[in-house]
Amino acid sequence: MRLAFAIAAHLDQQILIVDEVLAVGDVDFQRKCLGKMEDISLKDGRTILSHSFEMLRQFCRQGIFLQEGQLIKHGSFEEAETAYHQSGTTSIHIFKSMADIELTLNKSMKEHPKIYEKILQARLENFNSANPFFYSCPGDPKYKIGDYWKKMLSRYVLAACCFSRGKKVLDLKGGCGWGASILARYAQNVTVLEPDTNIIRSAKAYWNNSNVQWIKGNPQNIESQFEESYFDTIIFSEFLVFYSEDELIKIIESSIKLLQKDGIMIMTSYFAPTDEEATRCIQNNSHIPNYRIFNINLIKKIGAMFFNDINIIENQIFIGKR
Repeated sequence: MRLAFAIAAHLDQQILIVDEVLAVGDVDFQRKCLGKMEDISLKDGRTILSHSFEMLRQFCRQGIFLQEGQLIKHGSFEEAETAYHQSGTTSIHIFKSMADIELTLNKSMKEHPKIYEKILQARLENFNSANPFFYSCPGDPKYKIGDYWKKMLSRYVLAACCFSRGKKVLDLKGGCGWGASILARYAQNVTVLEPDTNIIRSAKAYWNNSNVQWIKGNPQNIESQFEESYFDTIIFSEFLVFYSEDELIKIIESSIKLLQKDGIMIMTSYFAPTDEEATRCIQNNSHIPNYRIFNINLIKKIGAMFFNDINIIENQIFIGKR
């Protein structure tokens, strides 16, 4: 693989196809490859074909989006990437790691600095919650330790940037509304389900998003509240830890009916690799009422029951395509 890249990089060809070559080798090898590609693309210019949006963002100033042999968009790389995501053809396997998603977070923060500044200034005390165990804000001091706030934001940024552009989105458990505020920057409209009236009232006033509609309700009874096949994307973030296996299955079963064909459902939590690890996590959070952690194999099994394709990123983000 090293020899193949070395030969390809030094040939005077106009098109460079980079598939899985950078997924192998040690860090030094990958760093050398990226350095060589940067020299080639910036000095000599190349057409680069790759599965990695992060690599393309780094090296390409212009982009072309082709769909079934037809030219959809030719312009700046950002314009071509946006057209790709809006087309509904975004692969659910586009990201392999949380580190990849954090790069998208950095880009989104540059695009919308004011909303992220507001999110990181928000505190749980701003939202009049009677149940502090069930809600959180990335700006709370405890989430600044170890940059955990980045993981919190990244989960919504993946949904927003890759699966919500120009779409109708349902946030099954909106919490304090900071996630919906990220979604609102990209989606056509966002519907937020939340059972706490005080949270709804304070979140609406705090965020003031014109394309976000708050509805009082619970994920368990969503089927009766919306028309079938209405949403393009459904988000169920973090609150999985408060539901049993049977309740989760029922929620997914009801959600599927609300998704359009090829619609996307994203669930975020920590999915333990073993039952022992799940038990340990539950014990460590014994101060939180009704706290649960699901085994990743169970999540895969449940996903296979309802979705044509699934992807789980680093035991933290489940993506299912109807």
